[in-house]
Amino acid sequence: MAIGRKKQGEGEANKAWAALTPSRVYTDTELRDFHKKIQKFYKDKTLSTGEQIKVLDQEEFAVAFGAYTKTVVGKSVYYRAAGGPNGNTDRLVVMYKLLEQYDDWRRKQDWIDNERLKELDLTANAITV
Repeated sequence: MAIGRKKQGEGEANKAWAALTPSRVYTDTELRDFHKKIQKFYKDKTLSTGEQIKVLDQEEFAVAFGAYTKTVVGKSVYYRAAGGPNGNTDRLVVMYKLLEQYDDWRRKQDWIDNERLKELDLTANAITV
């Protein structure tokens, strides 16, 4: 029975999240502009294999977006949702929704780029044959 309740609870949590998130859908142009602006928040990270990748510094991005506040105490840095513990978290919800749509848009752009590369490869093979 506990498993059924857990799944039911997860469904209720998903419904609550859907109710909180704004219904705004960003356009392709807005997401493209957002992509250009967000690049300064990507930092280089070295994996254990030695490979370097770019990773979004979510805390610094959230501060710039106005969803978090940053407090420096001595050498420690603390991030907190803007508006305090009982404050308004609308900006945070909007940020998460935007990032969610941005991730979907990036996957779509990667797929389009891969398809274009396949077409170019086929064209190059047809020309050389």
